Amino acid sequence: MCKKWLRKNASFVVAVLLLGVLVGSVTGCVAESHEPYTQNYSALTTATDFSLGGEDRYFDKLQKDEENVLLFWGSWCPHCESLIERIDQLDSADAIKKNLFTVAEDESLDDVEGHKGDFPIYLDQDKSVYEAYGLEHIPTVFILNDQGEVLGSAQGEEDSLALMAFADIGGEPANPGGSGDIYVPDNYQDPGIMPLERGQCTDVYSKAWCDSHGYKNNRPVPKAVPLNAKERECYWGLMRSGSKAALCAMVGNVGGVLTAAPGVAFTLYKCFK
Repeated sequence: MCKKWLRKNASFVVAVLLLGVLVGSVTGCVAESHEPYTQNYSALTTATDFSLGGEDRYFDKLQKDEENVLLFWGSWCPHCESLIERIDQLDSADAIKKNLFTVAEDESLDDVEGHKGDFPIYLDQDKSVYEAYGLEHIPTVFILNDQGEVLGSAQGEEDSLALMAFADIGGEPANPGGSGDIYVPDNYQDPGIMPLERGQCTDVYSKAWCDSHGYKNNRPVPKAVPLNAKERECYWGLMRSGSKAALCAMVGNVGGVLTAAPGVAFTLYKCFK
């Protein structure tokens, strides 16, 4: 009975056998999926997107269908600098740098200038990104997919290096040796330039006071101004009258030059009238 059935359906049997061989060959060619990450320092499951200044955003930099590396570091952090140097010693260094984006917890562009061109850097001057990710220490590394989902995370030099070495970053390096821009927030303030108050001088203070300090044409006013002769006269008169403690809290002495907030200087200019 079985032999008769096989003879009758020989072509069907051969087709089924061939299909099985083909399926087996195809499945044998499919790459195994990456093992799950066991390092999860952070409780975040989805990364926070953030502005890079202007219209640029971090999520726009994520490589599609690949794993991405987000590194928090600082030029003042020896373990961070050591970690960056050790990345170059990994076999996958060029692949990592291809998908590496970094956030520097520094104050100025001068602080990160030494790594300009090595990898993309966002200068987190106000620590807003650091706080958004709930961090406490650096270096810290996140591995993300192209949707911003957190696959793994680590803190500290050794664990961060191990996490990056484990990352499955495919594709060929776009530019071996590293490349990258430096991004700054829209509210970036050069520490070498004294911050300015909002608004213009005569929006708040009298024209006579603005002119006496050189803020003519309604120029912005710095957050600290040197006292002029009239203000110094009032200051020393009040000091002699016994208001030393209060005045010392409001007026600074920088290199022998008395300085104060504009509001305090304006009050001294009127001598509390």
